[in-house]
Amino acid sequence: MSLSGDTLRALVKDLGREFYRQGFCNLAIISGHAGGTHMAALLEAGETLLEELPELRVAVVNILDLLREVLAQNPQLVQTQGDAHAGEVETALMLAAYPHLVKGAAPAEWPAFPKYILVRDKRRFWPGGVWGDPSKATAAQGEEILRLEAQRLGRVIAALEEEE
Repeated sequence: MSLSGDTLRALVKDLGREFYRQGFCNLAIISGHAGGTHMAALLEAGETLLEELPELRVAVVNILDLLREVLAQNPQLVQTQGDAHAGEVETALMLAAYPHLVKGAAPAEWPAFPKYILVRDKRRFWPGGVWGDPSKATAAQGEEILRLEAQRLGRVIAALEEEE
């Protein structure tokens, strides 16, 4: 399922307004999607809410940014350089959180999209949908990554609450 940027912005603004009406003053908008336009829509919705609702405090967090911070501080947690979608890290996270959903490992793959050019047929350049090497993933690795991401997210929420 996909939502357009307009729908996502409208949904987040409506939810933010309703949470505020219910008495919430801190709003953390958390995403795990890598799309730049997706994050731009969330940031725009958050900025609109800040303008409209004088006592609201907003954080917009992409879990993938938290992941980059965790891996920058702990490079030993991942073996695969350039790992991304359905690769080592995402497979490790799934092994930690939902092991019953992992059905073996897909072969390693690194897509070769043309630089600067948008393409309609993504599968032509990315046939398996994997970006990295899922065979290197372990549940223990995923558990440690999740623990460190949760710590970082906790610090973001604590900082949001301190703004009061």
